[in-house]
Amino acid sequence: MLSIARLNLRSLAALLILPLCCVAPAWVPGRAFLPQTPALYAPWAQQGEHAGANRLASDRLSPALTDELAYHALARRGELPSWNPLLGAGVPLAAGSVHGAWYPPRALVYVLDPLRASAWLALSTLFLAGLGLFLFLTRRGLSTSSALCGAWCLQAASFALVNLHYPMKLDAALWLPWSWWAIEGLARSARRAGPALALAVGLSLLAGFVPIACFALAAAALFALARAVEPELAGQRARFLARCAGWLGVGVLLGAAQWLPMQAAMRASLRAPQGADELVAQRLPWGALGTLFVPELFGAAQDPEPGPANPVAWALASAGERDLAASANALEWNGSLGLAALVLLAAACARPRAAWFPLALFAASWAFAQGWPGVRLLYAVPGLDLGAPGRALALAWCAGAWLAALGAEALSTGQARARVAALATAGLAAALGLALWLGAASGLPRALAAAAERFGADAATLARHAPAELVERSVQRLAQGGLALALLAAAAGAFVIAARKLPVAARAAAVLVLAGAQAWWVGRDHLAPQTLADGRLYPDDDRLDALRAAVGDGRVVRLDESASGLDDVVQLARPNLLQPLGVADLTPYVIFPPRELVELLERLDPRSRLRVGASRISDAALLDHPLLDLLRVRAVLARRALADPALEPVAARDGFHVYRRAGALPVARVVPALRQVDDVPAELARRAHDPRAAALVDFAPEGAGAPSAGPADSSAFVAGELTVRRPGWDRLDVEVRGSSGGWLVMHEQHAPGWKAVVDGRDAPIVRVDHLYRAVRLPPGDALVRTKYEPWEARWGALASLAACAAVLFGLWRPRGAGGT
Repeated sequence: MLSIARLNLRSLAALLILPLCCVAPAWVPGRAFLPQTPALYAPWAQQGEHAGANRLASDRLSPALTDELAYHALARRGELPSWNPLLGAGVPLAAGSVHGAWYPPRALVYVLDPLRASAWLALSTLFLAGLGLFLFLTRRGLSTSSALCGAWCLQAASFALVNLHYPMKLDAALWLPWSWWAIEGLARSARRAGPALALAVGLSLLAGFVPIACFALAAAALFALARAVEPELAGQRARFLARCAGWLGVGVLLGAAQWLPMQAAMRASLRAPQGADELVAQRLPWGALGTLFVPELFGAAQDPEPGPANPVAWALASAGERDLAASANALEWNGSLGLAALVLLAAACARPRAAWFPLALFAASWAFAQGWPGVRLLYAVPGLDLGAPGRALALAWCAGAWLAALGAEALSTGQARARVAALATAGLAAALGLALWLGAASGLPRALAAAAERFGADAATLARHAPAELVERSVQRLAQGGLALALLAAAAGAFVIAARKLPVAARAAAVLVLAGAQAWWVGRDHLAPQTLADGRLYPDDDRLDALRAAVGDGRVVRLDESASGLDDVVQLARPNLLQPLGVADLTPYVIFPPRELVELLERLDPRSRLRVGASRISDAALLDHPLLDLLRVRAVLARRALADPALEPVAARDGFHVYRRAGALPVARVVPALRQVDDVPAELARRAHDPRAAALVDFAPEGAGAPSAGPADSSAFVAGELTVRRPGWDRLDVEVRGSSGGWLVMHEQHAPGWKAVVDGRDAPIVRVDHLYRAVRLPPGDALVRTKYEPWEARWGALASLAACAAVLFGLWRPRGAGGT
């Protein structure tokens, strides 16, 4: 179909070497390509003690893997992943997950066990990234060996390896080189380059991580502009740019099935595009530039304290970066390309005319990530304000590998400036490595003392942020990293000196070995597969059997009395982990928590709020509150024993207590009337409200389009007998017999897109009790069917299908018909 120059079986095999080395160990029976398993968390492992677990990538387990497990289970039942009733009071599933449900390579989780699919998906991510850059570089005129060097540097970069357990981030970024390849094809009038551009942009958006996809889209557009000013396009720049813009637009439409419903989910939550001040507070510190040389500068995968207790972060923080040091993130702050790529990047300076665009993009991505003066103005640009600025390093990942390929080409042609720059970089790296190896033991304590003076902190404060045992561990890691850096730098320097005399194949092999060596150093722990007990994700535990029995079709909530709101939560079956067990979690970890549930819990317990969601109940005295009856809480998890007559203990061991809670309402109820109040959450937070007598609304119950108050004689009201059926996760049906009429309230999240049919006729759905759905019931018997069909999903799917049709037309359009 697509004309792919210089691609043969040897090149394909070469591009598979590093991906296979990274993921092949996970194919051993009983192993899984996961950073951790539930065995890291209570009740499976008390106090989080689990040797060999990667503690930095917990989101890969939940919510990413739990979302995949839901996709797989729904596919086996022939259902679409549109709604999830087991999280919160119900949330959009595909629209609320950054783990894109419609990304074509991820279709593997629909047919394979997601545990088995994870290694194959990681392999495909690294392979596709390398292949896209290889094709682009060869189309730009680089030799096959130089293009392979660039592709290997891309695959071995720390950005790729530390994020390989977050494939949606890499999947959104890896299509940028494919976009460049297609744009270069448009400039050279290559057939079908336009549809290829649309596919690359669309796949980036469908991957699910829209913030990085927006960065990639911007970088593709910038390359089109840069390519347009080159002399060979004189006289046809307008046509070239118009074709690029048109196919970029088709690509955006192709990704509409993901981003349009996601926008709706974001609008229904408390998450929103962030302001400039918020983004400045999340920028990378200046010290993050040090990861270009020392990948594990701020921590390693197995660190038991991966969060703010990071001595190096405090030691390197400047006077204005105290808040940044308190939020150290070894994954987000790692911008290492690998020493081989860095040395080759320096050599690329010998080709300034060829290197100006990737060099400018590399610098701009770091400038955005760190909030350099002037660059912060970009924080207000729509699409660039959707997440932490450090995600712009996805562009540095691609641009740095491009520069590495240019450097390899310069060295292969014997350019003196390239050798000097590469040797200088290798020498600097060797000196830095030796300094760390020999001086970390004394240097880090001195730097911490200087930081304490800089921040005006006393010894107790310093000890709290940088306790002695963590300082010692950091010293060991810095010394080991320094020695590895010095050895790699020496090897890189020897390669640069000998490059002119080495055959082409030997030069390429040397780059592969250098890139692979640092990839092994970074990935040896981070990518080590996890062992599954008896080949299963969840070990047996009688306390979870008791929890399932206690919660039934209700929901569970966690009691966490800590100041952080997370200390106990993560040791009480981490949020989302209960979903595959069929247990509904009132306070899960989702990207877009519905606004109404968060507001209601916050009114009950202001300390329940965590960022844009809710994480817990912080006060045991609130566990008997009637609002929790309305929220259908039938089980409580706690780290300590609770003496509350409303709670029945059903299991307890090792700081994991399960309680059955009485009083929770059923899945649905019938009330005679709707009562209008000014502040529904405040009224529901009052213990005097009886949810069985009426449902609350915040609009007048009379008037055009408004519900009536129900039967006039409420004393004669009969709710009737309810039979609830759930034909699918996105459907809820209720059969009502012998009711006086009134309102059927379904205790599940109200969301635009839910439709109701009462006895075969469409019926409006009303939001009641701040977050639930209700429909008007006639007296007698009735059958109510509801289904979740949001218009954003329909229009997004239609837009994607229309874009697919445009791409297919472009692919099969005859050459003489004005082709692309």
